[in-house]
Amino acid sequence: IFLRKYEKQCISYSYRHIQVSQKFTLCDCLPHELTGSFSIFSYNNTDDIDIASLLSVNEGGSWQPEECVAIFRVALVLPYCSHLKYLLGNLHRLLQLQKLEYKIFVIKETSRHFSTSIMMNIAFLEAQHDFHFDCIVFYDPYVIPLSDLHFLNCMSLPRCKSWEASGAPRRNTENAAQISIYSPEQFYSLNGFAHMNSWKQSQRNLCKRASYKYTIYNLPQR
Repeated sequence: IFLRKYEKQCISYSYRHIQVSQKFTLCDCLPHELTGSFSIFSYNNTDDIDIASLLSVNEGGSWQPEECVAIFRVALVLPYCSHLKYLLGNLHRLLQLQKLEYKIFVIKETSRHFSTSIMMNIAFLEAQHDFHFDCIVFYDPYVIPLSDLHFLNCMSLPRCKSWEASGAPRRNTENAAQISIYSPEQFYSLNGFAHMNSWKQSQRNLCKRASYKYTIYNLPQR
């Protein structure tokens, strides 16, 4: 049921936002490659593999499908982490299976004067200059996707979700990982991330403020 609901919203979005020449074909909202399962790269697999070459990722972390025109253009922002290569290998595969045109931005704090929340606001502005996106995903680096139905595309409403580090849905507790998705207009209307001590705290605060202004849209996960 939830997949039909998602597909209906996706098609509605494509009609409103996409103007494509008849020479091109739009990608499917639910590509046939999606099965509900996801075989993740292990740490051992990523040690000696050039992931960018294996997955045909362009320099700078971008990709777009060749056989069709992507319905969504997504910027994904995540903080630097020790397991970055392992995480990126899985995120690139997931985004490509979902037929998204995307670019991944990794931020790293180099000064005590800049918190991760401030760096996220800077990343949003830099992404706007560098990549014309429909929505931006703020991704917790400790969430590893376990299903290819872990959708990271755009909708008409903001999306916020709390996760276990394993990728399973979780109640919005203090230690829960957070993933949130906004259009540029929505992010501006919320005035971005507040300056707080922790990344998770900033994410929860932004989602809470979004819930006062918008109906938060979330698809159930398998």
